[in-house]
Amino acid sequence: MSTTLASSSIFNAFLSDKKVDALLHGHSYTANPIGCSVALESIKMVERHLARGGFEAERKAWNVGHLGEEGRWSFWSPDFTERVSKYATVKGSMAMGTVLAIELEDSNADYGSLVGRDFLDALKKETVKVAGGEEFKIHSRPLGNVIYVMTSLFTKPAIVRAMEGVIEKRIKVAEGAHQ
Repeated sequence: MSTTLASSSIFNAFLSDKKVDALLHGHSYTANPIGCSVALESIKMVERHLARGGFEAERKAWNVGHLGEEGRWSFWSPDFTERVSKYATVKGSMAMGTVLAIELEDSNADYGSLVGRDFLDALKKETVKVAGGEEFKIHSRPLGNVIYVMTSLFTKPAIVRAMEGVIEKRIKVAEGAHQ
């Protein structure tokens, strides 16, 4: 369980019947004992991976040197991230770490927008196929006109590239529908 404490002025700033005015983030899983245990074990796994030179290929793809050097990098391909941002139905895209965010064009570009949900409903119908016969669906989350897709820290690059292909295919379909 958790709680969020705020002064009356802060509380009133978010008091509304509209979702777009709500405080949607912050306290959801704060101090959940199971979540904290998982987080601690995850930190240990990442530290072991880093000690073996983990994430070097991903950092190199984003032109970021060795660990400890500053710079944003991601498991998502920089070429894919840039290419996707150039479609007419996409306002912009950003990748950092395991997260890919694609902002879709919409005149109602806020949390009330349904364009992200509609895009992801269509994306859920696509199957990602990976060499070796592995198949799965992409699960993601919309926030208004922005879609968020995440990998894990240990998702294989071939799987991320296959996901990129399916996402871009769906964007191309949306592109054709808007011409």
